[in-house]
Amino acid sequence: MEDVVALNAYPWPGNIRELNKVIEGAVILASHNRLHLDLATGSGDGSAASPSSGQDFATIHSEEQRLARMRNDILLALEGAGGRVSGKSGAAALFVIQPSTLRSRMKTLGVERR
Repeated sequence: MEDVVALNAYPWPGNIRELNKVIEGAVILASHNRLHLDLATGSGDGSAASPSSGQDFATIHSEEQRLARMRNDILLALEGAGGRVSGKSGAAALFVIQPSTLRSRMKTLGVERR
């Protein structure tokens, strides 16, 4: 419920693009069917609070933990998709992102298809 209040209270200076970034990041980094919203950076990792409210709405994680979790999520998605990045049943579809975005993140995180 706190997340709903935070979403409604946030001023959305970046408009719909910022909302999209927040939701996309939260979906990618979701664990145990729970989204972790980060309205300060739009990354969805819970590493910062909303600047408009000054309240902490999620658990604070270090950048290394966030990247390790993202890398692991990508590896799991690739495994579930049979190593496919794109296509209807590819890993990018599981994250609801463009295949080029996933490939870029894979390159950044040093993830290779098996």
